[in-house]
Amino acid sequence: MDLIGRIIFTDITPLYYLRIMSIFWLYLGIGMLNFIYVLLEKKYDPLFKYLAWLYPLSLIISLTTKMSVLPGVLFLPTLILGICVPSFYGIFLIIDRLRKTKNEILGFQLKLIITGIISVIVIGMATDVIPIFLGYKFDWRLGSAITCVQAFFILPALLKYHFIAFPVGEVAFSLFTNANEAIIAIDNNGIILRTNGKANQLFNIHPKNIQVKNIRDYIKDYDPEDKTINMETVLVENADIAINISQSNLHFGGNKQGKVMVIRDITERVQTAISLSESERSYRSLVEASNDIIYNIDLNGNFTFVNPIFEEKSGFKPEEVMGVNSNLLLRDDYKEKIQEIFSYFFKSKNYLKNNELTAEVPIIKKNGEELWVELGIRALVENKLITGFSIISRDITSRHFTQEKLKLKTEELESIFKALPDLFFRLDYEGTILDYQSGLEGDLLLPPDQFLGKKVMDIMPEDVAFTIEKGIKKTLSTQKLTTFQYKLTVDDETTYYEARLLPFQKNQIISIIQNITKKVKAENKIKESEKKLKVAQSVAKIGSFEYYFNDESVFWSDELYKIYGIDSNTTKASNNLFLNKILHPDDHDFVLNKITECLEKKLPMDYQHRIINSDGTEKTMQCNAITTYNSKGLPETIKGTSHDITEIKKYQYQLKDLSSHIQNLQEEERSHIAREIHDELGQNLTSINMDIEFLKNRGQEGADPDILKRLKALGKLVNDTIKTTRRISQELRPGILDDLGLKSAIEWQVAQYKKRSDSIYKLNLMGDDETLSTELATTIFRITQESLTNIVRHADATKVEINLNIDNPSIKLEIKDNGKGISENNSENNNASFGIFGMKERASILGGELKIVSRPKEGTSIIVELPIQSN
Repeated sequence: MDLIGRIIFTDITPLYYLRIMSIFWLYLGIGMLNFIYVLLEKKYDPLFKYLAWLYPLSLIISLTTKMSVLPGVLFLPTLILGICVPSFYGIFLIIDRLRKTKNEILGFQLKLIITGIISVIVIGMATDVIPIFLGYKFDWRLGSAITCVQAFFILPALLKYHFIAFPVGEVAFSLFTNANEAIIAIDNNGIILRTNGKANQLFNIHPKNIQVKNIRDYIKDYDPEDKTINMETVLVENADIAINISQSNLHFGGNKQGKVMVIRDITERVQTAISLSESERSYRSLVEASNDIIYNIDLNGNFTFVNPIFEEKSGFKPEEVMGVNSNLLLRDDYKEKIQEIFSYFFKSKNYLKNNELTAEVPIIKKNGEELWVELGIRALVENKLITGFSIISRDITSRHFTQEKLKLKTEELESIFKALPDLFFRLDYEGTILDYQSGLEGDLLLPPDQFLGKKVMDIMPEDVAFTIEKGIKKTLSTQKLTTFQYKLTVDDETTYYEARLLPFQKNQIISIIQNITKKVKAENKIKESEKKLKVAQSVAKIGSFEYYFNDESVFWSDELYKIYGIDSNTTKASNNLFLNKILHPDDHDFVLNKITECLEKKLPMDYQHRIINSDGTEKTMQCNAITTYNSKGLPETIKGTSHDITEIKKYQYQLKDLSSHIQNLQEEERSHIAREIHDELGQNLTSINMDIEFLKNRGQEGADPDILKRLKALGKLVNDTIKTTRRISQELRPGILDDLGLKSAIEWQVAQYKKRSDSIYKLNLMGDDETLSTELATTIFRITQESLTNIVRHADATKVEINLNIDNPSIKLEIKDNGKGISENNSENNNASFGIFGMKERASILGGELKIVSRPKEGTSIIVELPIQSN
């Protein structure tokens, strides 16, 4: 149009012709941008639409005004907005694609197009725009050559890309757009040229990555230069997805342009293959490691396979049984039965659906031992025909004999059940008697034909029927055991029963009736005995208690609560209550130590302690208890009695005081008698003896010899009587005890006994006896006197040792002999028993203790220890 206008209009081109020309040159910008969008396969976005609207706007201005024609004021803005802006935006898009693409062909084409666009802009501005604005006007201008220059660059790009490269993908994807396989076209370098929908879905390929991403980014271990036609691999992003690739080269225009890849997802097939392989390995391992015998036989029953455990269980080696009939293992009486079992598979028409059977048979091991096994028989089927059998043989010897024992036990229990004296009834929800079982027909209230099929409420007395009906409802509602008791009076004789109702099946009940008349009577007797026991405990002031170690629970009888002054309704018995509230604080450690000692030595408990009553009064208790132990020797319970001996203790103290007083009176009386005998009787005897001597001396001359003889005999008798009097006086109360002290008295006493026996006496007397009280010295002397008397009379000892140690605050006496021994409760000699009791009583009165240690033929030791009391 520009060239024609220059020829026709040599001087000035008319305005209308310039307006016609603007229709074409104003389109250059948006036309080039449209070309680039199509080339890059870019969707038309809002920016493109805004720029496209600049063309009709510029055209309207050009056709209606002179402002868009040189040198109009709108020419340059129109040129910039209508041509330059779209052109530069197109250049930006091409440069952005050029930066991202790795396709050499596409990159070369884009560079040509950029060069062409920039060239025409430079040429047009330099020759047709800038000079005119500067006031220069040339006869030659290159604006008309812009199109030719642009085509010089664009046509090679179109020829090499749209007519060579682009048709490569078009040819392939026109055929496989909707194929089920993933189709990808790549160039020689691996750049992705085209993809179908399946490929985009499988590889998660976005359209913007086409002609940008390399196939290596999606497929692991793939090389575009690899000539392999078929291969299997996995995806880069998800190695769990396996794929199969079939590829072929694409040629166009005699040149290799790339490859077309047909890709299939084979993940399921690979996983199936892996699972099958693992299943086969697992099955093989299972068979080899199984503790059961697993073997296969053919249709003739011959072994075709055995697992390793076969030899261990049967004793036969695999080579000994392969090809041999499996009846080799069966007990003779089961060979025909097993044949019938295998025949079932052939007779059954449904063996294809249900080709498994089980059987229990006895087999005989190589060593002759019998085993019971459970056979799991499965038919091996190929092409709907049985080709053999696979058998799993499990050792059930223990179970078989257990079942036999259980069967015998069941029969035994049934016999016992029938022999039970209890009554068993089966009732429905309305109380109708459906069935019964009775060990003793005599326990039935009515003959069976009079109660079977009838309701309990119509048979039993009204009060009993009401109780049974209530129990039936409760049992059915709770589905739990219900127990109650009732009584029946027949012929003025009362019989007691206990009924247990258990739910059975749907809306039925099992009723177990037990005659408990003897039990009830026994319980009544026990209750009566308990009442009498309570009365006896109350009278004797004896309470009972029980202590359980497992839960530390404590039981006190009513009388014990009464003794403690505690209300049983408001206070619960406990170990803590007794130790911290009831037991006297001063006896706390003593009681605990005593209990511990008895538990450790497993001895009965026998001790006294004090308590403080709730009203503050003090009482003395005598505790006697025994401990029970479990199989491990650990204590389980302590059961015993606690006796209030406060009054008894009081009387004991009074008796001790009385005994002490009597003994003191005895000693005083002995002293008095000893003095009387010594002084009065001794003096009289001495006077008589002096008179006899006088008569003897006066009558020597001329006296009758018989009279002299009688006087002489009478004088001797008087002297003997004086000696006896002195001895009796000393034994009643030795004066040496009062005059010279305890040790001298003991030495004198031992000297007297030496005269009476051949025993060897040894004395060890230590300490000062001057400060000892008369009562204490007398007690020690009398115990020594009684002990030596018993030794002389009963012990037959050859050695006697007396040890006395006076060491404040106590005095200790020990008398040992090597005689035949004595017992604390000497039943052979009452005098000896009373003597021992007297010695103990003497020691007890002074707050001391006397112990006797004696063994047969090993002698006896009497040990006394008393607290020292000053004069």
